[in-house]
Amino acid sequence: AGGGTTNNNNNSNSTKDQPIYQCIKTLDRMGMDHVQMQQPGAFAQYIKKYSNTICGRHPMSVWLHAIVSNRDSNLETLTV
Repeated sequence: AGGGTTNNNNNSNSTKDQPIYQCIKTLDRMGMDHVQMQQPGAFAQYIKKYSNTICGRHPMSVWLHAIVSNRDSNLETLTV
């Protein structure tokens, strides 16, 4: 009764037919996990695959690219 469910074909099996609030929570956790990996490409693929509109995704992407650039240049590393 109520709560709504999602049946978005872009969602993985882990989010299919979940209540919307749970689907959002799952997708947001996946997004945070991709940021923690410090791999800009993986984060971009996640955004594209799920069409998730994360507030701040563009600054996060810039930050992720800066982390990789600094790490590759041996300027500094960031442990999350």
